[in-house]
Amino acid sequence: MNLQIDPQSIQVCMKLWRDTLSNAIPMATEFQIHFIQERPTILKNHATAASAWLIFLRSATPADSDRDAYSALVAEVEAFKKWADEGLAELERLALQTALQDGMDELALNHPDVLANLTKYLNRKPGTNSKPSDD
Repeated sequence: MNLQIDPQSIQVCMKLWRDTLSNAIPMATEFQIHFIQERPTILKNHATAASAWLIFLRSATPADSDRDAYSALVAEVEAFKKWADEGLAELERLALQTALQDGMDELALNHPDVLANLTKYLNRKPGTNSKPSDD
């Protein structure tokens, strides 16, 4: 089966989707509010779309003359997925930080080990799922 893929259509989607969440495109205030309120859902949908594209692309074998373009497209989709995943991780980190600041800090934060581990978790690199170590 031979398929023709238009990489530009995927690239345009990724750029448009990224630009709308980054407020790089002029839009009405109502839309800006919508994108802020729905950011977690939108980022999850972007990551899901990127995963689907990657499943499709990785199951394909490009023609010899298209190998470089194919590899570049896969790399672009992987970078887009990473951006969406990191955005979700950052929102989760901010939510945890806000919850702690809004009163949960009285539970056990006076214990130095709990405070140290929470600090390590909040300061970890976005997009990682690493757990605090026992240093």
